[in-house]
This record gives sequence, structure tokens and C-alpha cells, in this order.
Amino acid sequence: MRLLVGTCVLSAAVLYALSSSRDDLKRLEERVRADYRAHKGIILTKVGFVRKNAHELHGFAAFQIGLADVVKACIASREYSNSDFAYNCY
Repeated sequence: MRLLVGTCVLSAAVLYALSSSRDDLKRLEERVRADYRAHKGIILTKVGFVRKNAHELHGFAAFQIGLADVVKACIASREYSNSDFAYNCY
């Protein structure tokens, strides 16, 4: 019985961590979209991030600038697990 309860608690913790992780990624992607929406002449076509560890994400941002398509590498990091990610695209 204890094993069953322990398994259920562990499963719930893993599901919570995965959904929290996806929420972090979605929030960051939406913030990048919002930041570039204000730039005239630059259209953000795609953005995506993957988790490297709990405090760092790696990703990309694809833009259309005039007739050219440009893809930039992005890195996002945070100091604490409950803080927001700060990102830079190079």
C-alpha cells in the first residue's frame, strides 16, 4: 500500500514539473513575440526553446526582415527557479 501511495505522489510531482516546464516555455515564447511585435519592418515568424537545465534554455528566433529570412540563436536564463527567464538572441 505504501508503495502505491509513493508511486502516485511521485507521478503527480513529475506531471506537475512537466506542465510547469511547458508553461515556462510558452510564457517565454509569448514574451519574445510581444517584444518583437513592436519593431517595425521586422516580422518574427518562428520562435522555440528547449530546456538545457532548470535555469537555462536554448532556442532560436526566425525573422523576416524585408525580403531576407534571418535566424538567430537565443539563450534564456534565470537565477532562481521561481523567477522569469531573461533572454538574448544573437
